[in-house]
Amino acid sequence: MFFMDGTSRHLVDFDALAKDAGFAAAIECESGRMLSSHAVKRFFCSFWWPRIDLYRHLLQRLFLWRLKLQEPDLIVLGMDTMVMDNDEARGGHGVKPTYKRVKGFQPLQMTWQNDIIDAVFRRGDAHSNNGKRVERMVRHMVARIRKPNRADVAIIVRMGSELFDQKLFEAFENLLIGDICGGKQ
Repeated sequence: MFFMDGTSRHLVDFDALAKDAGFAAAIECESGRMLSSHAVKRFFCSFWWPRIDLYRHLLQRLFLWRLKLQEPDLIVLGMDTMVMDNDEARGGHGVKPTYKRVKGFQPLQMTWQNDIIDAVFRRGDAHSNNGKRVERMVRHMVARIRKPNRADVAIIVRMGSELFDQKLFEAFENLLIGDICGGKQ
């Protein structure tokens, strides 16, 4: 819910939310059971890679289920990173400086209609187009979209300037999908 809400990207805000009885009541949680920033960091550190893949698979299956219900003629996927600021924390377990000059994490996310449909949790100093992660995510999702649906469904990937990369554009062209990307040339 914290990722979906998006009002704050500071992990220490979990500490403020834990003290907010109104927020706890709104999400129907007892005040004593609210998460602290330390609990969230322990939660992230406890992820085992196969378990992360299971979570990603679940997000993708929910997306494909919604696609099947809506049967859109055009699918617009968003690719972006989200800087999670951890500067205010006393300890910085596993955080690295991000491009926004804060210590934190920088997950790569794929979205459809404001829903996260795939995500990779990464350290803060990972460049937006680190390695071939973006290309692999898009290739995988395009294959999953086209397999159960029409092979000719129009797909467009919308990205920010941090993903302005000719190799990505060529990969998208080979996949027969469109792309929209802002950037300097």
